[in-house]
Amino acid sequence: MPTTPVVMHWLHHAVEPHILFPAITILVLTLIWGATFNRIRADRVTAEHNATVSVQLLAETYEAQVVRALREIDLTLSTVKYAAEVRGMENLLPTLKTMGLLPPELVFTVSIADSKGNILSSTSASKLPSVADESYFQSQTRNDTFSISRPSAGLDSGATQLQFSRRLSDTADGRFSGIVMLSVDAAYFVSSYDSSLLGDHGLLSIVATDGVILVRRSGDKLSAGDKLDYTALAAQADVQAGDNIKPSVDDLDGESRYRDVHALYGFPLLLIVGLAEDEQLAATRSGMSSSIRSATAASLLLMVIATVLGYMSRQLALNRRKIAEVQLAQAEHSRYMAYHDPLTALPNRSLFSKLLAQGIQMAHRN
Repeated sequence: MPTTPVVMHWLHHAVEPHILFPAITILVLTLIWGATFNRIRADRVTAEHNATVSVQLLAETYEAQVVRALREIDLTLSTVKYAAEVRGMENLLPTLKTMGLLPPELVFTVSIADSKGNILSSTSASKLPSVADESYFQSQTRNDTFSISRPSAGLDSGATQLQFSRRLSDTADGRFSGIVMLSVDAAYFVSSYDSSLLGDHGLLSIVATDGVILVRRSGDKLSAGDKLDYTALAAQADVQAGDNIKPSVDDLDGESRYRDVHALYGFPLLLIVGLAEDEQLAATRSGMSSSIRSATAASLLLMVIATVLGYMSRQLALNRRKIAEVQLAQAEHSRYMAYHDPLTALPNRSLFSKLLAQGIQMAHRN
């Protein structure tokens, strides 16, 4: 083949140390860093998937806890409502307490107000004089629903309280005759916050249909009363499925979280559970730093080895060149000494005989 000499020429040059060693080094570096980045990418995908699964499981557990608490509250209100409408309000709460039909006073306060909003009876020693101006009282005058108030400060502790209420109606004509209320510290609904599961910057939150946050906890920070975009949250709750949960920045504290939003069945509330992105990816980022350090160390070691081998190859080539030059010089010196006198450096008989033979040969040729 006519191209064989060209190919052999390039192959001969390709295996020369100054070309071969850099080429091998670049190839190995490419493999090292390619494997490193593939591992980092795979670890991040795994961590993001785990964070998504974790926040979904936590949201389902929290939803079950909140729904159970709300149903117990509604059961208490319905029990008091039924008893009040059947037997009257007089001495009602002490009787129900004796029968064990009321929740513990340490956490819950049950009260009854008449049609004008005046508190008739309460399981708490300190009670509001009137709730006539409260929005939940006004709503019960129009509709018989399970009503949840906006967060408000408690009379004694100053802690944020939530009021749950139901309408009382006259059994004879169905006219509004008052309300039964149950008051509880808003922190009760986020008391299940577990730092070992949610981290120091996780999130538990309950939001009403008007966007008002009934209670919110992130780490040790407890708050209520802020407002969010309920429409956007409801839309997020509708589209979330599988791995569709992506980190989003919280408008209130600027923390990026994996958030799962649930609409509570049977109650006009949204529930939000969040896991901080930094905390969920901390191990992956630490592993990424370790992988990059390892790849960097391997790369530096490889380049040092390649540099040493290149230097040794260059020195070997220089030594071979020097030996060849010495041998050539020795050959030239031997040839010179064969045709010159060592004492006078004049041409000797051997050179004369050689030149004579060459002259005779040229004479014969011409």
